[in-house]
Amino acid sequence: MEKISIYKIKQKTLKAVIGIGVVFIFLGLTLLIRAIYVGFNTNFFGGNWNSVNFIAQGIIFTLLGLHGLKYRNYFIEWDENQIRYLIKGEKKIRIIEISKIVSIEIKLNKIICQLNEHKEKIELEFEAVEYSVLKRIKDKFEELKTNL
Repeated sequence: MEKISIYKIKQKTLKAVIGIGVVFIFLGLTLLIRAIYVGFNTNFFGGNWNSVNFIAQGIIFTLLGLHGLKYRNYFIEWDENQIRYLIKGEKKIRIIEISKIVSIEIKLNKIICQLNEHKEKIELEFEAVEYSVLKRIKDKFEELKTNL
């Protein structure tokens, strides 16, 4: 069974981004509480707006890290009998039986599989995928196409 992770995002990088975000939020909240206790200076230049900026940056970093964790789960894998995949836009793992595939059409960033039951058409779209990963996926489908 061969498995390809569609988006190659390192978990250490994502954890670092989330960690930096949490530190920024903590620092921003600390500065905000201190500024409120002393008296918040509302002047834009020379005021206490750094705390708000740190909180906003922390929220953005944390959301970017969590978004990256979501994309890390997408994959496509296959064996002799079936293709299993989870790509962007799918809620659960889908399975395609290779024996039910009638035709395969390979486009630039899309692979269209025509299945024999109910004339079902499955479109696999690969947006913002590294060239090497996309090439491996296309090569595998090209091999399946020649074996039909």
